[in-house]
Amino acid sequence: MSIHPTIQQWQNARHEIGIIEFSTSDDALKRFPHSIRRGHTSIGTAEADLLCIDDATGELLLFDHEVADRIHCHCAATQEHFIAALRILEDHFDRCGESDDYSNDEAAGLAAIGRATAAAGGSKYEPMYHSMVGF
Repeated sequence: MSIHPTIQQWQNARHEIGIIEFSTSDDALKRFPHSIRRGHTSIGTAEADLLCIDDATGELLLFDHEVADRIHCHCAATQEHFIAALRILEDHFDRCGESDDYSNDEAAGLAAIGRATAAAGGSKYEPMYHSMVGF
């Protein structure tokens, strides 16, 4: 699977967005306690879980660190969708850092989750963004 140039840049910079830290595939796998099935390319972690691209479908998945081979959640339909969703959350987190009122505004958080979920490809991906925003 070819990795999108933006994600490659984020990997090289070890870019962090909320709970996600991008890293090389090798670095991400070294920090993950289980082997993963063939056909998945790791691109980073979300806390202790492994962030991967499904090579066959292009979908972004998060593998659970507690149970081998269990998908914790689906993150986005494609790499492009994932980048768009994460840019929405980056903006949201920046605004949270600028204003305590905004940071505590549940409606703003839920709106960011809604926009990120839509950008990611729909409701199948909503749990990922809820976990990142916290509402």
